[in-house]
Amino acid sequence: MANKFISRMRRALSAVLISLSVLQFTGCASIPDISAATSSAAETASSALVQSAGIISGVSSTASSVSSAAEKQAASVEKASVQKAASNDVKTIKMSNYAFNSTNTQSKTVTRSLTAAPSYSAVTRKDGYNALSSQLERTFYDLISASVYKISESKSQDGYYTAGDVYVIGKLSEAQIITVIQAYFDDNPQVFWITNTYSYAYSGNSTYLRMYSYMSASDCNSAITAFSAKLQAAVDAMPSGLSEFDREEYIFDYIVKNCSYDDAAVTDQSGRWQSFTSYGAVVNGSAVCEGYSKAMQLLCGYAGLNCVVTEGTAGGVRHMWNAVCIDGLWYYLDVTWCDGSFVVYNYFNIPESTLKKTHVIAPLVSSLAESQINNGDQFNLFLQQCSSSKESYYNVKGIKVSGTDSSGDSAAVSSIESGLKSGQTSFAFLISGDSDYDTAVKSLLSSEPYKINTYFYEALSACGFRPQNSKISYVEDKDNSGLNVKVALA
Repeated sequence: MANKFISRMRRALSAVLISLSVLQFTGCASIPDISAATSSAAETASSALVQSAGIISGVSSTASSVSSAAEKQAASVEKASVQKAASNDVKTIKMSNYAFNSTNTQSKTVTRSLTAAPSYSAVTRKDGYNALSSQLERTFYDLISASVYKISESKSQDGYYTAGDVYVIGKLSEAQIITVIQAYFDDNPQVFWITNTYSYAYSGNSTYLRMYSYMSASDCNSAITAFSAKLQAAVDAMPSGLSEFDREEYIFDYIVKNCSYDDAAVTDQSGRWQSFTSYGAVVNGSAVCEGYSKAMQLLCGYAGLNCVVTEGTAGGVRHMWNAVCIDGLWYYLDVTWCDGSFVVYNYFNIPESTLKKTHVIAPLVSSLAESQINNGDQFNLFLQQCSSSKESYYNVKGIKVSGTDSSGDSAAVSSIESGLKSGQTSFAFLISGDSDYDTAVKSLLSSEPYKINTYFYEALSACGFRPQNSKISYVEDKDNSGLNVKVALA
């Protein structure tokens, strides 16, 4: 069929429209850097501590075990900040001038990822599929589902390995084709080998699509085997009987502990294409925001959690994050922006109102003209309603502290001590009570009674560390009444 079709194209070019387009990989706002940005208040406090041999100048009720504040040396305190991305790491559009110029080479069927979740019933979401507006589009989607598993063993003239050609009776516009492809990618984070390049053509009332793979069928099979093994190990290690929140936290911790942001992918997008995929995050331990988000989506599905990807911008550049359903309510989760120099929880289960202070959500595809879709405008096929903060990380797992009330101080020290003994160095606090957030933070960190210093002094001492040589860094989260603290142990 392909040879006859190509022949007809060459004989009657004017009668057949050939158009090449590219579905962009969602690029990402670079990971927010958590770097030293000491405020004047914190700097003044730290300076005073250093000049007086690091003496804690104020103590809370937890300091009963400290014989004299003047005899003890506190850890140095440094304020950090979550900075917006400065570089644009959008996947570069690559045009192929050889689309349909040669017969599709013989393809082989690649294996599908086989991963079982022993403790939880897996969830497969098809939000993209369900958002498609016509049965013809859904049929096209189903045909793509089969074609991406049929990959050639040798490269075609355009330098890629071709996937199985898709053919449907019915004419889909370019905008519809783009929409269907994005719907498929949004629903299938396990398909990591397909490129962002595609070509399509019309013959009469029929639509043809060709997609491409970065890898040959043999290499796909090897990669899928490695990918499945990593996924299986992560799922098998998940304890049984966890709540939905605890499963989400387990997956979040797995990703941030095993993956780091791939800055090099910004300038080497073709050579480092895996960083835009779940494979990059899970197998290579290196990804940009799309890889982080798709890995989160995929692992949540295996853990029985409803999780989808959401597109938009952050810091003025394309970005991707997740929406996760916990106990019937949806929340936004940006794993990429939580994983910096140390883990923070500013974007862990937040409502839309908070997200929009730093992120812009791309519009629904139904609100765009076809010309906008064809020109590469960013869109979502669906959006979840995220209006609750009930399951924010601080509300569920934050250590409750107050700038004025001392009733929770002993419990705070115990929580820190327990965390340190288990190897934890980053801690989330929920600032409670009736005190103003800024006033509470000042009391906790940069003015008397320096309660955080006291908490960590006691906890570090109890665990056998040297608090006087330790260093505390912190990131504020006023929107969620949260505070993130990391201690560098000595």
